[in-house]
Amino acid sequence: KIKKTIGAPLILIKKFLFNVKLQKYHHIIFLPLSLSAYLISLILPIRAKRVLITNTAGLGDILMMYPLAKALSEKYQVDLIVNSREQVDIFRSQSVYKKVFFVDFYRTQHFKSEKNKFLAVAKVLLFYPLDLLNIFLRNYQAGIVCGHYWWTNIQEAAMMKAANIPKIIGFENDTLAQRFLNQTIKEKDLVGPALYLCFLSCFGKEKALSQDLYFEVDSITMSRTRMFLDQEMIDKKNKKIAVIHPGGKPNINTRQWPAENFRQVAEYLIDRDYWVFVTGEGDHDKKPCKEVAEGLQNCSNFWGLLSFVELGALLSEADVCISNDTSIVHLAEAVKCKSLIVIYGPSNSSFLSTKRKKVFRITSSLKCSPCRKSMLHEPEKECIYPEKAKCLKDIKPSQVIKVIEAEL
Repeated sequence: KIKKTIGAPLILIKKFLFNVKLQKYHHIIFLPLSLSAYLISLILPIRAKRVLITNTAGLGDILMMYPLAKALSEKYQVDLIVNSREQVDIFRSQSVYKKVFFVDFYRTQHFKSEKNKFLAVAKVLLFYPLDLLNIFLRNYQAGIVCGHYWWTNIQEAAMMKAANIPKIIGFENDTLAQRFLNQTIKEKDLVGPALYLCFLSCFGKEKALSQDLYFEVDSITMSRTRMFLDQEMIDKKNKKIAVIHPGGKPNINTRQWPAENFRQVAEYLIDRDYWVFVTGEGDHDKKPCKEVAEGLQNCSNFWGLLSFVELGALLSEADVCISNDTSIVHLAEAVKCKSLIVIYGPSNSSFLSTKRKKVFRITSSLKCSPCRKSMLHEPEKECIYPEKAKCLKDIKPSQVIKVIEAEL
């Protein structure tokens, strides 16, 4: 009650300041308030049954965290901190999370060189007073640092320490973040949801009932997507639906299978009475989507047309999804797309954790593949071959077509 009484007017002040565009001065204005919040937290020992999880990785990693959040939600309210407003909009609709926050951990580079524990907390108080205030008002019993980058780990752990969260848990590492943690997890070699489920041991739980991914798509979005499909496939509603996702965010070693290979697969599917939807978003996906879909009949280029949730609705209706290793793979698994074919090159195919029979992984035969074996973002080395992405280019369209013929 004390916190709510203090917090309500502060949140109103915060909204007013942002409306009048004083964001650049907010750390000066709110520093005394964040210090006051920290001092008050020291004399309020009663903790709500809430757990705060931070994850500064991509959408796929947050999707893989679902079994952990689901297991914790049986006993606690689970809140989530992400690093983009887009992710807030996506995961706010998931009932497993009570509240989803956005904290811009990439706003400052001041933590990359920080080696002092007390200065790290001081920097959090200085640069993130409003975010700290939000965390303070929620009165957490425990915090889990799931970030993948060492320097954002420092920010996340220091923020939890500044908010006086009594129990802070994270992965064992050699960075400053380690000094803020009360408990650490050593199982770095685990992949998929199993990596995150290790945190349950810190809450007296040995294992979760299920490692299955799940993503909720609301009924309104589902209805809208079905109407959209009916309009797009007018007079051809009996056709099967295939989703091809030829893009993906840039990495040190690209994960994009050549667009001309996807086009050959699309042509094969169209000949077998499929309607092909080519999906993607962002500038990095625009070119491959166009190269795959241009000039093909019974093929729709949906680049930039669907939100992440709408894409989930489309995948739940699709007969097959063919994709590079991106977050779409985990989304397709979470909404239980009927069949899933994934092309892997530099990344580890075991990141996709599933027991379903209609999930097929196409991998390279090169000995160096995969060059990224760990889910934790350790420094990734550039491809050793003069012809970059050789592991992906060695995978032929005929390998994908063979799977379709044999299994679908």
